[in-house]
Amino acid sequence: MALHEDLTADTRERTTVLSPPEILDPARQADCARLFEIRARGVATRDTLDAQLSDLAQSRRPGRKLSGPSLEAAKRSINADVPLAEFGRWVHFSWRPVLVRVLPPQEFAELRTNRNRYKILPAEQAKLANATVAIAGLSVGLAIATTIALEGIGARIHLADHDDLSLSNLNRLLAGVTELGMNKAVLAATRLWEVNPYLDIRLFQTGVSDANAASFLENVDLLIEECDDLYMKVRLRELCRTRRIPVLCETSDRGTLDIERFDLEPDRPLLHGRIGTTTAAELAGLSTKQKIPFVVSVLGHDMSAKLAASLMEVNESIWTWPQLGADVTLGGATASHFARRILSGHDVPSGRVQVDLDTYATVSCEGPAFGERELTEPFPHVPSVPECSASAGDHAKAPDLLFIAQAASLAPSGGNAQGWQFSATKHGLALALAPSQPSTQLDFERRASVLALGAAAEIALHASTALGFPSSLVVRDSTLELELRPRSQPDARGYREHCARHTNRRRGDGTLLGAAQIAALHGVVREDFMHLVPDREAMVSLGELLGDVDRFRLLNETTHRELYGELRFTHDQARATRDGIDLATLELEPWELAGIRLAARRDVIERLRTLGGGRALRDGAVRDAAGAAAYLFLRASDTTFAGIVNAGRDLQRVWARANALGLGVQPWAPILYLVHRLDARDCAAFSCAEIAELEDFRRRLRKIYPAFDSRAVMLLRLAHAPTARARSLRRVPVVVA
Repeated sequence: MALHEDLTADTRERTTVLSPPEILDPARQADCARLFEIRARGVATRDTLDAQLSDLAQSRRPGRKLSGPSLEAAKRSINADVPLAEFGRWVHFSWRPVLVRVLPPQEFAELRTNRNRYKILPAEQAKLANATVAIAGLSVGLAIATTIALEGIGARIHLADHDDLSLSNLNRLLAGVTELGMNKAVLAATRLWEVNPYLDIRLFQTGVSDANAASFLENVDLLIEECDDLYMKVRLRELCRTRRIPVLCETSDRGTLDIERFDLEPDRPLLHGRIGTTTAAELAGLSTKQKIPFVVSVLGHDMSAKLAASLMEVNESIWTWPQLGADVTLGGATASHFARRILSGHDVPSGRVQVDLDTYATVSCEGPAFGERELTEPFPHVPSVPECSASAGDHAKAPDLLFIAQAASLAPSGGNAQGWQFSATKHGLALALAPSQPSTQLDFERRASVLALGAAAEIALHASTALGFPSSLVVRDSTLELELRPRSQPDARGYREHCARHTNRRRGDGTLLGAAQIAALHGVVREDFMHLVPDREAMVSLGELLGDVDRFRLLNETTHRELYGELRFTHDQARATRDGIDLATLELEPWELAGIRLAARRDVIERLRTLGGGRALRDGAVRDAAGAAAYLFLRASDTTFAGIVNAGRDLQRVWARANALGLGVQPWAPILYLVHRLDARDCAAFSCAEIAELEDFRRRLRKIYPAFDSRAVMLLRLAHAPTARARSLRRVPVVVA
């Protein structure tokens, strides 16, 4: 080839020997004539435009699998009114006898960088695509140049190296023996243009010199300096400091990367001040051995022992310092990473970065088993009614009070927090909120905690009756007292049903509630305080709303922290605390569990917030709604302590009855308490944008449940679902004397 003949010419006489790819537009008559001319020479063609269009169409509709007519329609929307024969571009490479058809520039860039998203945000990619990067030295620089081209860093790239590829370079450069003797800048350009033929590349095949340095740095946003010549290393920095151009330099030893932000610090000492005030002029003409003190000064104690020993052998047993392919490849990655961060506007200070693989630290890869874990204790023990030695007319004793408290502890509570405490009184057992129990965003004005206290009191009433102690509940300002009368005839009819109450989050089969089931539920709760949503269309709308609330809770920092504070990821954790939500009780599919674990990381959530993403976080609630039998709203008579306590008793009764009817029940209160905070203007934990979301939630909720007001205390999802496989554990209660 003519290219090879030019490349064998003496470097000192070489002029530009590599032409950029020809970009030919089949819609232009002149380009069509040129295409005919090239094809007439028998050049091979590669036309995968149809596949590229298919990929682009699918990438624009990631949530929908396109095929058949839908795929063809999506493809036609891309080329619009342009006939397919005239769409795209043909690329002809002077160094390779082939014509390749690709998408037009904008669509090509969109699809080629599609899988950079969202590791590189769209706004960042736009900045990167408009940058100009100069790379001096294309041994290490070839790995960097290739990586930045892959990531779409730079629309314009200046490549400089005077050297030709030699056999000794093939221990670290991604090249082959067919390219021996090729100028390294030319080699790099062919690699980059074959990745992206639309790149604007300027070649400096004689390397960087005093004569062309100004041209090399013209309009450059970042210099990546990988020169062997110590004089030119310093001279380029002098020029970059004057022009306020940041500089990166990778040394291929211990993953060391130097960052010099001359754009931010125009008076910064060169090479971090490690050569003092030495100028480039003072370094001109030094031999390799004379350069070693400066190299040692720059690398200092950061140098590996292997490189330090090698430097002492230069011109003795080896003729230059060594470099390894792995080190060069690592350097390409680290330099490209920081080039991307600098050019996309991140805060990257000057200094030295090291990614030393010889001092790696291992991290535990042990984690929870994939998929469902074995449940050795799926349900907590429901206390059997003990044989009571007391006779008729006797009063309850300490063991009786402990039994009642143990049963009451099976009541539902937000996040399974069990925020109650029990104490013996003259007439029986007092129930109160535990003062140490923290309030959360979903425990507005402690209403959720009081609701749980009322549910516990309802079970306590049945437990005392089962023992044979008739009881009544006295509601005081902030406590409840279960007054136990002397023992009479035991009656355990309601006890077991209430103790068997449990959460079942498994998805239902979509069968709606029957008339008998609805009547049975109404039979245990006053009609004014229960509202059923049995309509499928309304349930679908509610599921979408609850999904959006799920996403909201995970994206907000406070509610995210509170949610993950409740979760127990392993059975050992659940047994250790015997509170919180055992992950097994969420009844999730393996891929859903994987999502829960990923969403535990705050950095992942912050990234989703930045992207405006997280739609997948709402999918579970939407699928739950599709299988629901009904949704049930409960409200209190008023928002006083007594009103919420009585609502808690209603909650316990209707939940236990639903379980007895064979229905799975899942509580879903977040939407209610978040909107209550909005109504009370108690939204310090939320941003203005989040408050606007809450206002939208309120509007949508009232459309589904018009009677919604501050008295709403609970939302339950009811479903005809398989039996629950696990139940959250409970702490052993203590009755304070």
